[in-house]
Amino acid sequence: AKKPSFATLRAEASLINEMLRAAVDEGHLSRTIKISAQDALPKEDRMVQYRDTFTNEEWRVLTTNLYNYSLCRGRWKDNRINSLHRFQRQMLRVFVLLSASTGLRTGECKALRWGDLRVEKDEEGKNVLVVSVRGETSKVRRGRSAVAYGENIIGVLDEYRKLTPYNNDTDLVFGSKKKGEDSLTPMDLSKQFQTFLTRCPYEHRKEGLRFSADGKSRTLYSLRHFYAIQRLQQNVDVFQLATSMGTGISNIRNHYGRHISGDAFIKELTKYQSK
Repeated sequence: AKKPSFATLRAEASLINEMLRAAVDEGHLSRTIKISAQDALPKEDRMVQYRDTFTNEEWRVLTTNLYNYSLCRGRWKDNRINSLHRFQRQMLRVFVLLSASTGLRTGECKALRWGDLRVEKDEEGKNVLVVSVRGETSKVRRGRSAVAYGENIIGVLDEYRKLTPYNNDTDLVFGSKKKGEDSLTPMDLSKQFQTFLTRCPYEHRKEGLRFSADGKSRTLYSLRHFYAIQRLQQNVDVFQLATSMGTGISNIRNHYGRHISGDAFIKELTKYQSK
């Protein structure tokens, strides 16, 4: 980027400082050197920018178009694409819906294997999808279980598993084999998703849903934010949400707290009557 965000600079400064500390420990440097992201930007540019999410109407338009996109019909019909590209369209749809249903980080979702997914019964006897995130695939290196919101994702995954040739428990859910290689590698669907959003028509915007009304860019990571905001607006307990998403309560408060509102929020604040 011509002008990196403050959050990006902080992350890079942290990595560089780790390398400098290691250099001191190994005798390559005689004293500790530390850099700060604050030195790279003026004070007014040091605010942490938050990723944008989708409004409910945008999400309705997105999922409707994504369904037709996966079936290559309507405005998404293209007789020139081959069977592999058709399958990749199906894969993108499943990836988007699973990410938005579980709040998994993009890297965690890419590393999922079929054996990490299981269907259980809740207290009401409904099927729920439980996703096991292995510690080695998590950003915070801690394993956890995430429960998907909604039963629809179970049927979507069942259909997709019948389509993919890589459907053993040890196979990657979103994997592919490069020419001449035997092992599966995770598919990177970020560019495909951004292209889809650009072509997804919405309110005559020049680039469709690629950017929000405020001009903020959308990426696959926006799906995690969409999940968190939806759950908070439905009054899900913050501690349970943080545990499921593999993050801290303070991160939930700082990144998503401004989105807590509506009837559920008011009911929660007024349910204890003063005596």
